Amino acid sequence: MQKLLYLSMVYAYYEIGKNIIEEEQKGNERADYGKYILKGLSEYLTENHGKGFSVENLKLMRRFYNVYSKDMIGETEFTQFKNLPATDNGRKFFLSWSHYIKLMRIENVDERHLYEIEAARNDWSLTEFKRQFDTSLYERLALSRDKEGVKKLSTEGQVIEEPQIW
Repeated sequence: MQKLLYLSMVYAYYEIGKNIIEEEQKGNERADYGKYILKGLSEYLTENHGKGFSVENLKLMRRFYNVYSKDMIGETEFTQFKNLPATDNGRKFFLSWSHYIKLMRIENVDERHLYEIEAARNDWSLTEFKRQFDTSLYERLALSRDKEGVKKLSTEGQVIEEPQIW
């Protein structure tokens, strides 16, 4: 139940980011008057819906939409998430808002995809995700595999073969 609650929050934040870009900024990634829009929107949302809608959080929501409206992780299907809703472009979200805040900071798309897939597949807490990132999991895998193998990791995650029993 807890997981469903924070996933709902992630979808809501995506939609708020979408609304800021498409409705308030008329599709521009940054409007000259954007900071004024965010300040007014922050005040309105906070007054009507409570805390969590600071200008900084709205900037993150806007960035979240900018990154993830164009970013797909391929056909990766997680059985534990098969009933999740999808955005209008088919994107599904599997992790908490805190995970996505960390993921948005990763510029390399393949690296971002690998961490997102592995965090979802292995049910990494934010602490575990940060540990894997801080110990350079992606770079270590990139050094130990060919370029095509790393590309495959960024779309499918690590595939661990079952040991052969003779």
